[in-house]
Amino acid sequence: MLTTEQTETTRTQRIQVGNLTTASEVQLRALFLAHGPISSYERTIDAFTERPGGFVYIEMESGHAAAAIKALNGHRLGTGALTVAAARPLADWAPEAGRRPASPQPRRTVLEATPRPSALPKADA
Repeated sequence: MLTTEQTETTRTQRIQVGNLTTASEVQLRALFLAHGPISSYERTIDAFTERPGGFVYIEMESGHAAAAIKALNGHRLGTGALTVAAARPLADWAPEAGRRPASPQPRRTVLEATPRPSALPKADA
């Protein structure tokens, strides 16, 4: 069993695996388990279709993660080559994500004026 000190010194790294067209969770776990234990596995779900998305996040110990990234980036699985890279924190690629301004400006809605029937030209009869 790990002690608190050992847990603090064990660093994990989050890996983003993309270009998943037909890969199953079992196939992906088998690929990554060959490089070390997996701490977590998270597959994105498309909000509209409720189907699995095209990428997953896998968390591993840093040393194992670096080896897995090096070995599996470009690995052919199913119909395409996997893209495997260290996942960047959300703040790095979307700095404004999840933040709201301190005093938001109200949205302004512009309504186009509709001419009244009396203002429309009369059709010749």
